[in-house]
Amino acid sequence: ENFKPYRNIVLFSTLFICCGVLVWPIWTGQVFEKRVHVSVPTYYEETNQYLISQHSKRLFQLPHNIGDGMWYSWGFIGIDPLGMLYDSPSIGTIQRTFIDNIYNIIKNYFKSENFSNVLEILDISHIIFRKDIDPRSQGTADSFQDAEYIKIWKDVKYEKTFGKLDIYLLEANSKSNRVHAANQLFFVTDYNDLMDVLVSDNFNPKTQGVVVLSKNVTIPKFQKTDTLPEIKYERLSTSHYKVFVKDSKEEFALILSDSYNEQWKAKLGNDFLSEHFIINGYANGWKVEKRGDYQIDLIYKVWPWD
Repeated sequence: ENFKPYRNIVLFSTLFICCGVLVWPIWTGQVFEKRVHVSVPTYYEETNQYLISQHSKRLFQLPHNIGDGMWYSWGFIGIDPLGMLYDSPSIGTIQRTFIDNIYNIIKNYFKSENFSNVLEILDISHIIFRKDIDPRSQGTADSFQDAEYIKIWKDVKYEKTFGKLDIYLLEANSKSNRVHAANQLFFVTDYNDLMDVLVSDNFNPKTQGVVVLSKNVTIPKFQKTDTLPEIKYERLSTSHYKVFVKDSKEEFALILSDSYNEQWKAKLGNDFLSEHFIINGYANGWKVEKRGDYQIDLIYKVWPWD
């Protein structure tokens, strides 16, 4: 009976102490190894803010990483956190999309001065060379050689350094290539053939495209034409682009440089374009035959009423 007035106090105190003992190590990060609780160097935020000011598009991260894990010299070990370090999307690790078919063999073509063609069809605006990768990081062998390759790529120039991050600009892709037209398509059997075409002297990423036959169910019948319409577009959201076509005189391939998905639809008037295929190894392509001036809505169709 004498204990009853203090029972609730004792129970609450015991619960508070137990929770404190359990939660405190997690709160301080001491329950795990030290490398799990790390601080990202400030030069990443400085780089991100600079890229935002430059209206960057996709980023190409070097050194090349054949996996999806990374070991940084500032203590981080795990799945590469590229998606959390920059506002712009990055290509620099396995993404589990069609781009992986290119990324897995891309290093074999670093020696070509025309490698900038590959960057352009991927809609890369900037290259980031990271000098804070721990040499023990699996899959980043010959990282210093990657830095030497950058120097031979056409239309690529050094721009700025923040801390241990060197920024390079792909001048050929200073204007967005996310939505554009092609008047000539090359047809190849596999991704090695695709890359051979892309780095050839005769390939123009602004007016040409490549179709990998082994990856397509829909194979467009397409002949080289002499003209291209003027293409402008407005990005209304991540799932909707409004494309303005002007002075179309012949058929052409409309290219959306987002990873191919059958849910991407091209709506012209009240109808959807039927010939949708994978172009440049990963992107969305549609055959367009209408002449004149008109608009096309590119919509990622999630809901039936889209």
